[in-house]
Amino acid sequence: MSNIITYFITNIIVMFESFIDNFVANPAVLIVDYPVATYGYVTGNLEAGGVVYENLNFYCVDVNNALEAQVYQDSAKVYSFNEVVNNPSLAPNIAVPSRLNQVAWVISNINVGYNVATPQTWDGVTYTDNGPITSSDIQAAIWALVSTNGECDSPTNLCTISLNPVSIANVAYIVSSALSSVPDGTTYYPPSAGGYYPVVVIPSDTTQVLITFWQTGCEYPTHSPTVVPTVVPTLAPTCECAYNFIESFSEAFSNFLISVPLGSDSFVTATAVADGVTYDGLETWCVDYEHVIFSLTDYNNTVAYPYTEVIANPSLAPNIVQPLRLNQIAWILENIAVGTPVSSPQSWFGISYSDTGDITVSDIQAAIWAIIEPAGTCDQPTNLCNDDLSTILVGNVAYIYNTAFSAVPDGSSYVIPGSSSYVPVIAYSGSNRQTLIINWSTNCNC
Repeated sequence: MSNIITYFITNIIVMFESFIDNFVANPAVLIVDYPVATYGYVTGNLEAGGVVYENLNFYCVDVNNALEAQVYQDSAKVYSFNEVVNNPSLAPNIAVPSRLNQVAWVISNINVGYNVATPQTWDGVTYTDNGPITSSDIQAAIWALVSTNGECDSPTNLCTISLNPVSIANVAYIVSSALSSVPDGTTYYPPSAGGYYPVVVIPSDTTQVLITFWQTGCEYPTHSPTVVPTVVPTLAPTCECAYNFIESFSEAFSNFLISVPLGSDSFVTATAVADGVTYDGLETWCVDYEHVIFSLTDYNNTVAYPYTEVIANPSLAPNIVQPLRLNQIAWILENIAVGTPVSSPQSWFGISYSDTGDITVSDIQAAIWAIIEPAGTCDQPTNLCNDDLSTILVGNVAYIYNTAFSAVPDGSSYVIPGSSSYVPVIAYSGSNRQTLIINWSTNCNC
């Protein structure tokens, strides 16, 4: 038996040897979306050696630096995780590079959706919030493993920045399983069935360091024992035209006006002219209650940006008081339709409301103001902002507000589906004019 095991490990090393020795993807071009992705901390595209690798799932192995989403990093460096373990100067932002062995084990063996069936004990305390593992659980566990001792590795001080709610029991399970399978000071050899290998991605010397899977082209020899990995990278979606739209869109309108003050499908309807092309019938909503914009008046200095750009750089539209809340607004525009029936009753701030029915434009606009304006301004059932709106059903607004925050918790990010027919775009006409959000057609045909 020992000869079989030795032969098995030797073959793993031999099969990956050429990949590890020859793997250099520098410089590479990296762009990532906002956290948190379903199957990773972030997803992104990486171009190296003239080949574009799309929809890779990344986790972060550096809690103390930031990486801006939707920004091209055109001098990224990529190394196999072993190289960084053996030469930590390649990725000096990783606090405990030897723990990349355990992190590589985690992303190779811990699957999003796996159900942790029993409570878990950590530091002498038993935690009962176990359940299906999420990408946020995995990311918190990775930070617990790879960060400086005492920084993120205790149930009472887990690092959770930008994450969705984390299960302490799930994190305990992941950490203990990793250290049990790969004790400190030992080396992890990834299974080669499926041909993927953990690699470290360094966007720049001052940005967050990431880890992902890379296809090696390796296969097991037919006479060698095989072990199928429990985690494989998610396949790229069949359509990513919405993401391409976001990356390329930036319009300076030569003309922009509100053509219909209170539309049947949106708060207002707008017309815009950009690069000689006229866009009519744009479904438009208000994300700035404190300012006004007049119908049938031409605003020829209007600039438009995808909502993700404004979240990343709020100075592009400074009238938006809570730009992070554009995540919830984008979710609403993608998922809440005028005419959707709402059941009764709906609870909001501890009070039950029975005035529900088919959702109207006014209900959606009131919910948008409730979400985007400062706390206490428009977000209470007794003080909903309703200028220029028709009758509002509080129960409907409660439903929209509650479902938006249930789908996209405060502080988390919403990434629209790659096949979406529309992308929310912010139209900024100046500091003394109302800022609007347009559901802009991507011309996707997926």
